[in-house]
Amino acid sequence: MKLLLRTLGGLLLIAVATKGFDLTNFDQLEAAKKSADKRIVIRDLFVPSGKQLDLTNLQEGTVIEFTGRVTFGFAEWDGFMVVIKGKNIRVLGKPGHLIDVEGHRWWDGLGGKGGKRKPRFMQVTLEDSLVSGLNIKNT
Repeated sequence: MKLLLRTLGGLLLIAVATKGFDLTNFDQLEAAKKSADKRIVIRDLFVPSGKQLDLTNLQEGTVIEFTGRVTFGFAEWDGFMVVIKGKNIRVLGKPGHLIDVEGHRWWDGLGGKGGKRKPRFMQVTLEDSLVSGLNIKNT
């Protein structure tokens, strides 16, 4: 009986530790936002060219965790590549993750004075929230 309880306790601990929506494909984004889980793990995600990683309309209390490498396709367009908006949201970068914008693809020597249309990287509008540990490269 003691062995059975320990085993069940271990299984319960594993189930609790892995709870959340594992977002690994951009097509899952809307499902992740509508999920009953208040934890979204963004893992090794490729955001297609001209698309926005839209993390708005999240449930209050949602935790967003970045893990692995997040990259973006190239397109000349206006707007933000990542938008995060909400109340009581935690945005966390896990050890070893990287958000790599690969901004050199938009470099044309003209900056905002002509040349290629360049998206902006990130817009964050949060209330009573926390952003911590994000590793961002090549914006």
